[in-house]
Amino acid sequence: MARGVTGNFQSNPRVFAHDALSLITSGATANYVFGDVIPGVEVSGNGVCLYVGKDIATLSVTMETGSDCIFKNLKAGQFIPILVRAVKSVGGQLAEGELVALY
Repeated sequence: MARGVTGNFQSNPRVFAHDALSLITSGATANYVFGDVIPGVEVSGNGVCLYVGKDIATLSVTMETGSDCIFKNLKAGQFIPILVRAVKSVGGQLAEGELVALY
C-alpha cells in the first residue's frame, strides 16, 4: 500500500521541516558515511527531504520505500522534495551545508 499525506495539509507534521542535519562526509566534523541510514530515521522508517548546497552531477539515494534512485544535474540552492533513507553517493565528499537532510 502506498504511503501519503492524509487529512488537513497544514496540520500534517511531515509537510514542513522541523529539524535539519548537514550530512558531512569529510573532515573532523564528519557525521555521515555514504550508504548508511540517515541518523534519526533508523527506527521510524520515514525518509527525509534534501537540500542541495552545491552543484551535484549525480546523487544516488535509497528512497523511503527501499528502492534505489539516481538523480542527475542538481544545482546549488535546490530543495529536492523526495523522501530518502540513505545517500549512497554524490561523486565526492560533502562539507557543511553541501547536502542537508530536512526532517
